Amino acid sequence: MSALKLRSKVNFPATVTATGGIAVAKSNGIWRVEPDWSYLTLEVTVPNPSGRQLWTYDPNTGVYYRLSVQALIDNLPAGPPGSAATIAAGTTTTGKAGTNASVTNSGTSSAAVFDVTVPRGADAGMRYNFETSTSMAAPASGGIRLNNASLASVTAIAVNASDAGGIDVSDFVATWDDSTNAVKGYVEVRKEGSGAALGLFSITSVTDNTSWLQVSVSYVSGSGSFSASDPVYLIPYRTGNKGDDGAGTGDFSSNTATSVVNEVVLFSDTSGKTGKRATGTGIAKLTSGVLGTATSGTDYAPATTGSSILKASAGGFANAVAGTDYCAATSGSSVLKGSSGNTTAATAGTAFMKPDTTSALSAGFTATSYSGGTITGSGQTYTPAAASGNFQHITLNGSSLTGTFTFAVPSSVTSMVVEVVNGGSGAVGATLSTSGYAKVTGDTYATTNGNKYLFCITKTNSSSHLHVQALQ
Repeated sequence: MSALKLRSKVNFPATVTATGGIAVAKSNGIWRVEPDWSYLTLEVTVPNPSGRQLWTYDPNTGVYYRLSVQALIDNLPAGPPGSAATIAAGTTTTGKAGTNASVTNSGTSSAAVFDVTVPRGADAGMRYNFETSTSMAAPASGGIRLNNASLASVTAIAVNASDAGGIDVSDFVATWDDSTNAVKGYVEVRKEGSGAALGLFSITSVTDNTSWLQVSVSYVSGSGSFSASDPVYLIPYRTGNKGDDGAGTGDFSSNTATSVVNEVVLFSDTSGKTGKRATGTGIAKLTSGVLGTATSGTDYAPATTGSSILKASAGGFANAVAGTDYCAATSGSSVLKGSSGNTTAATAGTAFMKPDTTSALSAGFTATSYSGGTITGSGQTYTPAAASGNFQHITLNGSSLTGTFTFAVPSSVTSMVVEVVNGGSGAVGATLSTSGYAKVTGDTYATTNGNKYLFCITKTNSSSHLHVQALQ
């Protein structure tokens, strides 16, 4: 019997569901199976690349595969070069002495900002802890105190025999006054990390009280202040010993065991090593470095008596003769003239010209022309002054003189002549103004370079006149 084959239509189950991102839906008798993307969680990072997998398909073989995300990453081709990383300096902090240096990145791996902490170096000196008590008694172990809260008033420092590290330094502190100089040395009291001495004192003496030492000091300079438990450092500076004093005899000897203040010492022989006290009185003189007695009438003029006027005479003085050696004093208020070795009253109009007396000049006189300088710039004014003389000259500085140049009227009654020269480079660039004068006569002023003019001025009590004379 032949095998039977039966074909029948089977209905798709109505309760079909899907999971894992697959959706099943029926519309108009048609079933649709497709991915449901809303079901899947979106990941912006891959927390486990090796555990995550992708569904892949090979169209050549029709085979489906699973691919790990890490394998995909490992097989991706290299991309283009990224932006260069940057490095910037961040903060720099000073750490405590003895701590380690450190560097931290406050930026990112591609934009690094390095913050650096650098420990400061250890302070010089012996480390102590400051105590605010001003009592000169034993400080605590590793402590010091001052006898006054004001640095400028400190006269003593109490120092424990042991420093802050527990090291006995008393024998060293006790040597601070061993110098044979009056000032034994200096001690600096510096606050840890302050960078500057807060107190500098000169050392007078040190008293060893077994468990602590008292250092007597004098204030030199200081600044700032200390607080309780401040770490401070003592830095001593000892002075050298005083040199040996001379014995008093040395290489030089004298003929006297005592002397008088400001007494002169002389050499007593040619050895240069023996001295003697100076004796004698009178006026001294030096001859080639040798001290001797001056001779009256030769080296000096002797003192005289009386009240006469003196004159030199044979190494001394003698009375001067009136009318021969000098003009005798006169009385009255007349103008004086020489007369036979003396003076007599001069006659106005004969011996001299009196301002309010009519007199005749028997000879002419000369004068020096006053230079008023070179006039340059803009809007300049020249005012002749009688006090500068009756003859004057000025130079107008060519094109460098611009605007209006004012030739002003003298302020006092006078008569004078001013020579005006057009100098400098090019024609005078200014316009001449003589508007202050009551009357102007003569030639017309021209600005031509090299021209010369005489400006003749007459200034009276109530008027003025200017006469311009061209010299071309």
